[in-house]
Amino acid sequence: EEIYGNTAIEGTQTVNTTQLNRYATIGIDLSFGHYLLQRERISLALTAGLSQNLHLKTEGKILSSADPDGPLQALEEYKNSYGLGLLGGVDLDYRLTRSLLLSLRPAASYALFSATEETSPLDANFYRFGISLGLKYRL
Repeated sequence: EEIYGNTAIEGTQTVNTTQLNRYATIGIDLSFGHYLLQRERISLALTAGLSQNLHLKTEGKILSSADPDGPLQALEEYKNSYGLGLLGGVDLDYRLTRSLLLSLRPAASYALFSATEETSPLDANFYRFGISLGLKYRL
């Protein structure tokens, strides 16, 4: 049986998808500061130090097409923690009493080690930006 007029066509298909992932970390920050300004009630300091990540929790999935003919699949790529990071920021303190200060700290940190498994094709070193508001007690 012959079929006339049909031609086999090969093509590429593009699939656009959006995947939102969440990352939550628990860690300990150790920082040192140098005061740039000290007034009666207000002080300003530059801070730098180390951040030790204790736990990393991820939600979502990383999409991959290991099989070009197959559907996209979710891969388990992340470790439970990623270790040390560097941090830096600025401390703005307002003295409430002789020993109690209100502190505002915009800060940034960078993970020195990848958060993904060594077998992963991804290399995810996290940057973290944030603002902390808290109380400091001076002994």
